[in-house]
Amino acid sequence: MIKPLLVQKLKRLILVRLLAVTVFITLGAFVFEMNAFIYYGVISVFLFLSLVYIIWAAAERHLKILTYFQIAMDLLAITVFVYYTGGVDSVLATLYVLPILSAGFVLFRRAPVYVAVASSILFTAAVVAEHWSVLPDYMPGIAYDFHFDRDLFYCFYMVYVRVTIFILIGFLADYLVRAVDKMEQTLNIREKFALLGEMAMHMAHEIKNPLMAISGSIEVLEDDLRGKLSVENRKMMESIVVESQRLKDLFEKVLDYARPESFDIQRLNVNEVLEEVFILLDSFIKKGKNVNVLHEYRGYSPCWIYADRNRIKQVFINIIYNGMQAMPQGGDLAVWTHESNSHCEVNFKDTGLGMNRQEMEHLFIPFRSGKKGGTGIGLAIAYKIIHSHGGNIAVKSQPGRGSVFTVSLPRL
Repeated sequence: MIKPLLVQKLKRLILVRLLAVTVFITLGAFVFEMNAFIYYGVISVFLFLSLVYIIWAAAERHLKILTYFQIAMDLLAITVFVYYTGGVDSVLATLYVLPILSAGFVLFRRAPVYVAVASSILFTAAVVAEHWSVLPDYMPGIAYDFHFDRDLFYCFYMVYVRVTIFILIGFLADYLVRAVDKMEQTLNIREKFALLGEMAMHMAHEIKNPLMAISGSIEVLEDDLRGKLSVENRKMMESIVVESQRLKDLFEKVLDYARPESFDIQRLNVNEVLEEVFILLDSFIKKGKNVNVLHEYRGYSPCWIYADRNRIKQVFINIIYNGMQAMPQGGDLAVWTHESNSHCEVNFKDTGLGMNRQEMEHLFIPFRSGKKGGTGIGLAIAYKIIHSHGGNIAVKSQPGRGSVFTVSLPRL
């Protein structure tokens, strides 16, 4: 995480935590007639900790340690307060929600679940210690006001209820963190697409015309000097023509990616579009490719969408090409469809090399291909087309275990 962003998150978290504790304790004082010592003690402890955190964050050193230190100190302080304010019946046990949510805000994925588990263990320990008076009583006057003889079954039941709530909040916070991360990633990709598209269009226009002039001049020279050139020079000139054509094709793809979309929308049967695609690719698949295509969509009821036939075919072709390139030694390419209430999904599963997390993050960004000789523009175009149709492309992959591309489009 970038340091300024982390500092900003930490400062915001410190202030929000202090405000939340103050509001909660104040409400608790009115509702439960909380002892003044407890009321001011809780606020004072969290105010002192907040000052320590703010000074540490302002120094911008060892921020990751500060993040873990905050969560640990919050858990410890809450556990101590729970012990001295009634254990299993302590209203302050609700404060465990703060470090659980904080972990989701500043730490990694799954952190809220881990903190929820830690909160459950510490709360259970505080209840056990309070029930059997395990720890010495440093505040006898205060602790006596909250200490009652409770049935062991009642303690077990209340611990079960509280722990269940903590774990549920942990999973909910983790789910929200994942949803926000996914949303931010999608927005970042779209912003990069917009910027790269504009840059690519200007660069392609500026380079394409001089490149075509160079290629044409070399072809004219080759014709005029055909009898005078040595074999080596002739091969060099032919290589220039071939590479110029390759660059021309690349710029055509760049322009195709960058130009504004215009669609010929019509009612389509996804299964029929897939059949047309495999008819076009039949010779390519058979030519030197030991790939077995499994048409698992055949025999199932058709899934209907509104889309541009040629553009959707282009998406399917790019994904199939990608799957073929991922299986240099051959393998299986399975294709099937799935229809939900709102979307039609088309799945492409290969048994190829697979991808790691970093490769998947760059998968739909132009010119970030992980394949040798690849441009990365094909899947970027596919991503743009599908999102322009109101759909989405999702990828699941593991190194050495292949990949699954899922194209989701709104159904009729």
